[in-house]
This record gives sequence, structure tokens and C-alpha cells, in this order.
Amino acid sequence: MGNYNQSFFEAMNKSVYFLTLSLWFYGCVSPSETKEASLDTKTIDMTKTERGTIYNGYWLDKTFLETLKKRKSIVNSGTIPEIIEFGFFSAKNDSVMINSGTEISHVPIQFVSEDSASFREGTLAYEKQVEIEYLYWIDKKKERRPYERMGNDFETEEGGVANSLTPFINKNTVSGDYFFTDPKGRKTDDFFVLKPDGKIIGWDKYNHYKVCLNKEVLNRTNYKKDVIYLTLDNNSGDYFAWEFFDYDEDNAKEENKGKKPKQFGMVLRIYKLGEKKNIKEKEKPDFEFAVSKLYQ
Repeated sequence: MGNYNQSFFEAMNKSVYFLTLSLWFYGCVSPSETKEASLDTKTIDMTKTERGTIYNGYWLDKTFLETLKKRKSIVNSGTIPEIIEFGFFSAKNDSVMINSGTEISHVPIQFVSEDSASFREGTLAYEKQVEIEYLYWIDKKKERRPYERMGNDFETEEGGVANSLTPFINKNTVSGDYFFTDPKGRKTDDFFVLKPDGKIIGWDKYNHYKVCLNKEVLNRTNYKKDVIYLTLDNNSGDYFAWEFFDYDEDNAKEENKGKKPKQFGMVLRIYKLGEKKNIKEKEKPDFEFAVSKLYQ
């Protein structure tokens, strides 16, 4: 009986030895599989790769967006929000682009739950209802503002950061085709184009423009007119107050009945702003351009 037990235990020890040797050998010839398993569980942050993708793209303040589309004016769109646009650019989404209209910055962001993230300005909450997506910014005062996804349809470079805000503002304000007018206000054959990306085609004096959101600049017109900044070859430029004027509507007013209209149609009026010059009531514009087509 003793010899049997000894033989049994010797056989068991040999089996354990060969099993251990086999496992060690398999591990040596298949190191890649062991390494990949380690990567899957230790180095990939699933919070950033899966949850972050719902935010991808550009989001504009919904209230500002809708009002600008309707009124085609910054000063008539109410209070300019502190953050007009959010931008998320990759699957990681460990930072968010904040665009105030006058400044662009990137700030770190941390996911609190599957559809909520926090950053220095408050929190963001994502919701989806019947295929409609919503992104809400809850600021530090607990005020809740909705944002609408704009996708990546409009991209320009400003400060080295792609954004959709600039072309959106341009498309919903001044971008379009215009005719130069003569001193009597009549259309000439010469025309120029204000493109949504901020470029000017066909005007020798200026080749780039920007619709201003800066509150200090807008205050120079007492928030009664919008402001545009015109430049040539990225050199220092000129600020102009601007407004649309509809001669057809003006001609139809009661006080104009019985008078022979001198001009017709929609025009863009711009007034040059000097360093100390503000716009006065009933001031004559420096330029008046006949509107051929406004971009929608």
C-alpha cells in the first residue's frame, strides 16, 4: 500500500510539472496574446471612447441661432450668450472647445455619467428624444441653455481652431451678392460677393470681413446698429456700422405716398467708425450697396 501511494504521488508530481512546463512554454510562444489582453483591460479608457462620441461635432446656442436666422442682426438678437458654440473633435473628447464669438479656447472635460460631463464653466447634459438630439449647458448659476448640433458642414480656421460659428453668423447676416451704386443710388454693373467664410470677392478696397460680436465695439453704436470689420490682405482694417434698408418698404409708407420714389429694393448701408466717432441719427452712410441676393 505504501509503494502504491508513493507511485501515485510521483505520477501526480510529474503531471503537475509537465502541465506547468506546458503553460510556461505556451506563454513564451504567444506573448502577443497576453499583451493584447493586458491592453484591452488596462490602457483603453472606455469612458472616453464610447461615451464621448455622442458629443462629436459642433453645437450652437439654440436661442441665439433661431433669433439670428429670423432677424439677421446681432444687436437685435438679444443678449449675446457667454458661450455661443461648443466643439468636440475626436473619439476621446477629453477637452471641449468654447467659442464666445470673440475668443476660442480648449478646456478639460470629465464625464460624470454616460450622458453628463463637467468642465470649468458648469456641466453638459446630452439628451435624445425621438431622433432629436439636445445638448444642455447648466452653468454655475444653474441656468439651463439648449444647444443645437450643427455637424461639421461649416469649418473655418480662426486662431488655429476649426469652428462653425463664423460662417453661420455670416450666412445669417450679410453674406451675399451686391451691386455697387452710383452717387444717385442707382445700381451699376460692378458687383462683389461677401462669402460665408469671410472672404470678399470683387472689391479692390477690402478682401475680408468679420461681423463683430465684441460688446465694446457694438457699444460704439449704442447697440442700435451692427458692426463689421473690413480688412485687405490681413492688414489692419476699418470698423463700419451696418444695417439693411428696404426702399420698397419705405416707399410704401404713408408719408411717402404722392412722392416719386428715387430708389428701389434692399440695400446694405455701412457707416465708417473712427476711433472716437460714433453713429449719429440720420447720418449719411459712407457706402450703400444694392442687394442682389442674400445667402440662406
